[in-house]
Amino acid sequence: MGQGRQRLDDVARDVFRQALFQDDPELFQQTHQFLADYCKAKADAEVSPDAPYPARYENPDWRTWRADYLYHLLTSRNSNSQLQFRTHLLEARYFQQDEVVGIPLNAIVAEFELADHPFLSYADRIFLKQIQPAVQRGWAVLEEYPINYPYNLENYGLSKQETEKAIKVCLQPLNPLSGLAKFTALLFQAQRCSTEKRFAWLQQARVQAETLITPTDLEFSSGLFLWRIGTTFSALGCKEEAIANYDKAIEINPNDHLAWTARGIALSALGRKEEAIANYDKAIEIDPDFHYAWNNRGITLADLGRKEEAIDSCDKALELKPDDHLTWIIRGIMLTNLDRKEEAIASYDKSLEIKPDNYTAWSYRGTVLADLGRPEEAIASYDKALEIKRDEATTWVVRGFALERLARYEDAIESYNKSLSLNPEFHQGVYSKACCYALWSKVDEAIEMLQKAIEIDANYREQAKTDTDFDGIREDAQFRRLVEGDKS
Repeated sequence: MGQGRQRLDDVARDVFRQALFQDDPELFQQTHQFLADYCKAKADAEVSPDAPYPARYENPDWRTWRADYLYHLLTSRNSNSQLQFRTHLLEARYFQQDEVVGIPLNAIVAEFELADHPFLSYADRIFLKQIQPAVQRGWAVLEEYPINYPYNLENYGLSKQETEKAIKVCLQPLNPLSGLAKFTALLFQAQRCSTEKRFAWLQQARVQAETLITPTDLEFSSGLFLWRIGTTFSALGCKEEAIANYDKAIEINPNDHLAWTARGIALSALGRKEEAIANYDKAIEIDPDFHYAWNNRGITLADLGRKEEAIDSCDKALELKPDDHLTWIIRGIMLTNLDRKEEAIASYDKSLEIKPDNYTAWSYRGTVLADLGRPEEAIASYDKALEIKRDEATTWVVRGFALERLARYEDAIESYNKSLSLNPEFHQGVYSKACCYALWSKVDEAIEMLQKAIEIDANYREQAKTDTDFDGIREDAQFRRLVEGDKS
């Protein structure tokens, strides 16, 4: 299996395979056990078994010897082969080095159909058949959340039943697993259980991570808490638990600017903005060129109303990474809030220069153009946004506003109707139709739609009393009864 090397296992397959298996199955298995032991010894000579996990999985020679080891262990019918295969699968997935298990499985499948493979035990044939999807599509089966079953079926030929069986075989039973394999299984189990159980699985993963801390590899050790547990807690909305794990990552590696940044984001989400800025400042002190910390610092400063400082932070982020289209959008929003709308448009234009199919940039650009009294350009921007995402009810409504500015009432109504076809209870669309009909001097239609808007949200009754869009029908008796709440 090893490429570019003449190995004993290559000779063994050529000389011993069929004849030896048929003549003496026991000797055949002993031979493969010898080869498994040989490959394991070669792997251990390449990287010590006591070395940190990254040292093993980052070494291509170690990975190749380990792949050969797994192949021979399976064909030796060793009772430990399934546990070893699961262990290597989970460890390899952690480091995205799936070929460690992919190579031996592919070699086995290339020889015979799994269901009829003569060199494997019946139990191992079933095991490999069931776990095969996790080997071939590790991200989709074990990590992606939520699982996209229709996509997996269409693109990988994986049914829901096959996917769920692969997950179960890979992750259960948990007890025989140890070390990084157990930690990874706990993490994946947290992704593949009901929401109410995820917290408990993550807490178990946290306990297991404590056993994996390696003083000689701070990046790996802090990453257990930062990227794997902390970010998962954060995605669950458990910000305090996320911060506790970021704290552990920082305790292990105080110079981890990524952990300081992640901690700042979690603090900001909890409304602890000043503390968040202090964390971003710490990240920047460690790595002044880390644009992501500058970016998030700018967002948090904007939340505090410190708008000029916020833009300065965004500008620094863009100085470091000028092709970050999202930061250009954020900068545009900040400039809009400072009423620097022409500059805001320039920021959105820069974002679109980098990523022309960005819905958000086109939409915000349209809104600023509308505010500047440039409705035709605004409509053109909204149209571009809707080419990208046609199911955005809000964009259809603001497009209607711009059409009203041009007295294109019929087109505006069509835009509102499109919004309501996407969401019939979207009260802003209903109220906007009422306003448009009033501007169009269609009294009956205006009152009908206003009635519907009030039924959805009673606050529209008060809003209509002072909304200038209704000035043209304000003296109408029906309108007055409606806004005064007169049911007579």
